[in-house]
Order: sequence, then structure tokens, then C-alpha cells
Amino acid sequence: MTSSSTGQSAEPSTLESIRDRFSREWTHLKELVRTKFSKLTDEDVAAVNGRYDELSSRLSKTYGYPQDRSDEEISRFVSEGGNSALYASTPDDAQPGDHRGMGAEVGRDDKPGPSR
Repeated sequence: MTSSSTGQSAEPSTLESIRDRFSREWTHLKELVRTKFSKLTDEDVAAVNGRYDELSSRLSKTYGYPQDRSDEEISRFVSEGGNSALYASTPDDAQPGDHRGMGAEVGRDDKPGPSR
């Protein structure tokens, strides 16, 4: 990736493709946005109406994210087709005992025990 004098974390062409995809897939993504970014109200989601900049602004305001963090969260969300809504996005979002996104075999000892 080339460095940018604008300070954006993604190259302009990548950010533009994410913006375009977000707008095109809004009908599919809007319900998932509400799940992924649960602090947003129904009114927030309705106001976004497929506009990337509006979601970015509302994430920054609601979550206290700097602009580049909001853009990263949206980029990850869109790149995963909204599937990231199924999992906690950061360790801070996980609740005690929340193992979503972890393999079913985590913590299982598959090694045979002593044959006694």
C-alpha cells in the first residue's frame, strides 16, 4: 500500500469500492448494521439510508471512534458481507461466557488419555 498524504487508512480506490458496495448492498446490510452496531438506534439506521458517510459519522458520534476507526469498522463489515454482525467486533464488545465465533472444539482435549 502506498502512503497517502490524506492520512486515510485505506487507499482511495479501496475506500471507493467499499462505499459503492455499501450503497449497492444497503437493502441487505441495513438489518445487519443494527445488529453489528447495536448502540445505533432504529432512527440512526433509517437516517443512514445507504450513505457510507452518514454511517461513519454516526459511528464516530455514538461510539466515540475517531474517523479512521469508523471507516475501518465499516470496511470490515462490508467486506464480510455483514457476516461480522454475528460476532463481537472487539474483545470489549464480548460478554463473559460469549464464545461466538470460536470453534466448537475450543478447549477440547483430543489427545487420548492414559490407558489405565
